Amino acid sequence: MYQRCSITIGKTIAAILIAAVMLCSSATRSPGAAPLKEYELKAAFLYNFTKFIEWPTNRFANANAPFVVAVAGNSSSTIELEKIATERKVNGRKLIIKTVKTPEDAKDAHVLFVSATEDSRFENWLAAAHGAGVLTIGESESFFKQGGIINFVLEGEKIRFDLNIDQAEAAGLKVSAQLQKLARNINKKS
Repeated sequence: MYQRCSITIGKTIAAILIAAVMLCSSATRSPGAAPLKEYELKAAFLYNFTKFIEWPTNRFANANAPFVVAVAGNSSSTIELEKIATERKVNGRKLIIKTVKTPEDAKDAHVLFVSATEDSRFENWLAAAHGAGVLTIGESESFFKQGGIINFVLEGEKIRFDLNIDQAEAAGLKVSAQLQKLARNINKKS
């Protein structure tokens, strides 16, 4: 029923370590390099989240269908995501990043990132994605409280995230235990 990630144990451990380093330290590119900017880190998180989520197989038209990340609103992370898309794939699928203006434009997305610039319309974005097998990611507490699946949170200079398992399950998504361990807070009824 779900598409299984074909990541070897070594790659899984490496991905977890990379995510943990991103979460727990002030990330830098190399000794003496400038710290990564918030939007660069968020783009890296967005991409890495895809490694720890399983989508229902019916969310893909066929085995060659691309993996689509939609960005709602004005976000500096879009440029960074586009750079990632030129170099990487998601579960063997081509990665496509698209900026969307309306909830209808995001209907074929697998991930919907709702920028803080869209706070006044986040309910519309969430309504369009609800139950459609879309991983919704936002940047505001209100977005998360109203049904977003993942929400970025700044703690000092670190980026953390909260995770809503109930909303993920309602969307038909499976969240790995590894990602759950990295979350700052988890909303789950059971």
